[in-house]
Amino acid sequence: MGAEDVAVFEEHFKGAFICAALDGVGTDGGGGESETRGSGLGGGHACWPLFNVTRGPRFVAVPDGFHTLDAVVTHPNSGEEIGESWSVTRAFLTLATEADQTLAARALGGGSSTSESGGGGVEGGGGGAGFGNGYELDDDGLPSVPRRVNHVVVEVDMSGPPGAAVVTHLLPVQRSADFSLVAHRFCSARGVGNGDCVTAMVGRIRERFAEADERTERLAAVASAAREAAIAASKRRVRTPEGPGILEVPLLLPADSPEGLALDEALFAAVSTCAEEHRVGGVGLDCLTAQSSLFGMRERPVLKGNAAAQEALLDFIGNLGAGYGF
Repeated sequence: MGAEDVAVFEEHFKGAFICAALDGVGTDGGGGESETRGSGLGGGHACWPLFNVTRGPRFVAVPDGFHTLDAVVTHPNSGEEIGESWSVTRAFLTLATEADQTLAARALGGGSSTSESGGGGVEGGGGGAGFGNGYELDDDGLPSVPRRVNHVVVEVDMSGPPGAAVVTHLLPVQRSADFSLVAHRFCSARGVGNGDCVTAMVGRIRERFAEADERTERLAAVASAAREAAIAASKRRVRTPEGPGILEVPLLLPADSPEGLALDEALFAAVSTCAEEHRVGGVGLDCLTAQSSLFGMRERPVLKGNAAAQEALLDFIGNLGAGYGF
């Protein structure tokens, strides 16, 4: 485009505006199809003159994490958006967590890629850390139960002229977005301004969120069970002032059985006795008495024929005194 063309364009579009939508927010408040199907920006957008802007616009109070931005030019006379002017969806991060960075790595990695062939499938990150690799751990070292993802990245293979390479576009989508508006922008920006394209894209977006939600549910069930087991196991690890510093309280019999419950009570009572004697500066007689009582439990019928429980009990008795310096 030459200088004269630029001047003519500016003359014709001097009354035009450029409008941007943050996180694909539409008129329905998110997560579905608007009554104004495919009609454009919807709500949650900002506009400014296309020309002679001395200071760039800014969005304030943007929460931390993964975000998307779409822009379109309006007609200088009618003020309506020009569908062919839709930008590609831009993804960006603000003080993002590690999970957000993992999700957006592909969306921020260049926007599109080419290949010699493509299957037209929908792939992409689900936005939740741990998919495929198990759950994460929280600050206490316990399995963290994942929450439903708020964004996905949809891969869309689009073919060009015969013989040309298939182009794979990455479309990040927020759960709060109006899916029909997101699809309309995507199709318009690539010159496919028909209803079939929009309908197909909305279906793909919904399918991607459904897949992500199904994975989250499966992972949440696994993480919840692991968290409960880890909490139960942590209760059997007692910090001690002497020795290795950690005293493992063995589970001699199933804890849900009356015999197992009675044995557990005896083991933890002995720990409390030795801990209290160490706290008050005793010489260890009470702790020794508690150890002797535990040694006598080996004769109980429920333990007599259980070699593994017998060995675990003897190890615990030896470690109990050492853990408290007696």
